Amino acid sequence: MGCEKLLRLPDTMDFSLCTNIGSMCYRCLALTDFQYKLDIDYSAKTASEGIKESSTCFYFCTNLKRLSFGKCRKYNSLVEMCPFLEEINIDDFMGTTSNVLASADLFRVTKIGGELKGFNKSATLSIMRRLSHDAILNIFNALEDVTEEATKPTITFGTEALRTLTPDEKLIATNKGWKIA
Repeated sequence: MGCEKLLRLPDTMDFSLCTNIGSMCYRCLALTDFQYKLDIDYSAKTASEGIKESSTCFYFCTNLKRLSFGKCRKYNSLVEMCPFLEEINIDDFMGTTSNVLASADLFRVTKIGGELKGFNKSATLSIMRRLSHDAILNIFNALEDVTEEATKPTITFGTEALRTLTPDEKLIATNKGWKIA
């Protein structure tokens, strides 16, 4: 059982020697915000290379609204059962967008921000029915150019999101070699 009264973490926390944040905020029912520039990289061997383990870090944080990270190579149930999550900020997906944005609990997300580097794999965002037009354009602008690849990645949105896009806005993604569904 997690801390049911923890509203937020301190403004400064030193994660420099940390390799495991698994279950760190598990069932922190009152937590609404987590904004640290952590590097999560399952291939890390030392703390200086990033956090290796993050599974269930935010599992069942039912009031979590904002989540920000630095680099994120892989999430393993990092964000599950967080039904009020509205904003995700990630600086570098490190090629794992499908893992990061796959949770069925992301249906309230309206904003995806951060630098969004490393967005180079297919991703299904159709569960994000409330994703804002600006968030979609942020994603399109961050997509890596894959025109040289034999298999074109696909980015999938719900029909509501697709209706908000103009043909010129869709060209941002398709000119980089992406399929939009």
